[in-house]
Amino acid sequence: SLKFPLFSNTAQVAAGMRASYVLKQNGTVWAWGTNDSGQLGDGTTISRREAKQISGLSDVASIEAGYNHAFAIKKDGTLWAWGTNHYAQIGDGTKIDRHTPVKITGISDIVQIAAGEKHNLALTSEGKVYAWGMNTSGQLGDGTTTGRYSPTEITGISGVKSIAVGGEGSWAVKEDGTVWHWGKGYSGTNYTTSSTPTQAAGLTNFAAVYAGGAGVLGIKENGEVWIFYAVGISQPTQLPGIDGIAEVSFGEQFAIARKDDGTVWAMGFNNMGQLGDGTTATRETAPVQTKNLANVADISAGFWHSLAVTADGKVW
Repeated sequence: SLKFPLFSNTAQVAAGMRASYVLKQNGTVWAWGTNDSGQLGDGTTISRREAKQISGLSDVASIEAGYNHAFAIKKDGTLWAWGTNHYAQIGDGTKIDRHTPVKITGISDIVQIAAGEKHNLALTSEGKVYAWGMNTSGQLGDGTTTGRYSPTEITGISGVKSIAVGGEGSWAVKEDGTVWHWGKGYSGTNYTTSSTPTQAAGLTNFAAVYAGGAGVLGIKENGEVWIFYAVGISQPTQLPGIDGIAEVSFGEQFAIARKDDGTVWAMGFNNMGQLGDGTTATRETAPVQTKNLANVADISAGFWHSLAVTADGKVW
């Protein structure tokens, strides 16, 4: 683990494919990394090895990174986006890359954003879900396979408290603890698709869902961790010996988790040291603790790298 001496008073981190973002406690957003699609939001396509503040963003409450695009939710509930827009994943009604943040219209009171590679979900304070971007597998949940250039409300689901995007699939947990999915999913080696939200049989009392290229995980209200779908998994299965998980973040074929005690654990591919255990050994059977990290308050996994914020506001 490497500490970034530039940053203090950090509230949140977000890791994209090859770009990184920091939200400071004063509501400003900073970025560094690859910038070929304007994903650093600085008005250029010049990649940066050092962080630079994104102009025009203030009073930000939370951030989220897709593959080559990113989002900011302001304290007033408005949504702002920038970066690649080849599949209309920005949501501004066009397919034009945005090199600076633009306000997304037609949507308000946003409390969570789930950013994928080619599509996104947004959750409002009223529990409504909106989707936009690519829709080849029905992942926008509107009953079609037509891509959407702007946020479109998913009318087949309401009362939602948690959302997640993974590949061409979308997931949600409702206030009643049930789990719902649409788009492409998989059970073992059998792929399934649905263009409208479908309740996952037998999954109840869940608090949150997390998805990525490595699979889909859910955390129950009692702290149990379950894997819903992944290659080689034929049915939802509880992961034994893993509890006290506060949040999970998926990268490309790996995942990291923050526990209630402030430690970070990781599992999956490790070719770039993304698990942070001091090795490049893949961990397939059990998670390993990330070294040199304690009192962690937030985590984010990118394509091949991971970020963390400790309780003192420092970035690792």
